[in-house]
Amino acid sequence: MKKLIISLFGLALIGFAGQASAASVQISGNGSDSYNRAKIRMSQYKTVSQSDYTKNSTTIVMDVNTGGNDVEGNTGNGSDNKVETGNVATDVIVSNVGGSNVIEDIDDCGCEPEEVDITIKNNGTDSTNKAEYSSSKKTRLSQRSKTHNYNSLGLFLNTGDNEVEDNTGKNGDNSLMTGRVRTSVLIENLGLGNLL
Repeated sequence: MKKLIISLFGLALIGFAGQASAASVQISGNGSDSYNRAKIRMSQYKTVSQSDYTKNSTTIVMDVNTGGNDVEGNTGNGSDNKVETGNVATDVIVSNVGGSNVIEDIDDCGCEPEEVDITIKNNGTDSTNKAEYSSSKKTRLSQRSKTHNYNSLGLFLNTGDNEVEDNTGKNGDNSLMTGRVRTSVLIENLGLGNLL
């Protein structure tokens, strides 16, 4: 009469210490003509997730004025009434930079080596004993970046609304001269990105 004993099917004695993983399987003490099989499947995963959100808000208001000048109500003979304004120049530079995600030196999953101990011994004659081991290591990466830029620009430039009036007198000149107005605005919006 043949004796059939099946022992240890599947995972056996799997222990974890920190990131290291260990497994130990022993197929022993089974009778003759028995079929014994053990499987070990080990998986390690590393997940890296990065998320970045940048919000920039820029408001620029410039009021540049050389106007609103008056030459009026002057009296006198042989006198000159004169108003002359200088030049006005403005330069504005704004740089908005969004955030970025950087993942460096990702090799495999960075998992600890696995320690596997498989022992097959002291089984009966004509017994069939199998031990199977498989391992997988995976790295999952996730990156997300979002940049929102809001720019508001208000420019008010004026060289007008000047008056020359009601001046009396002989042999005199009345003059009003305004300078030049120049303005320059540069707004640079940069949304960076993800780097692996």
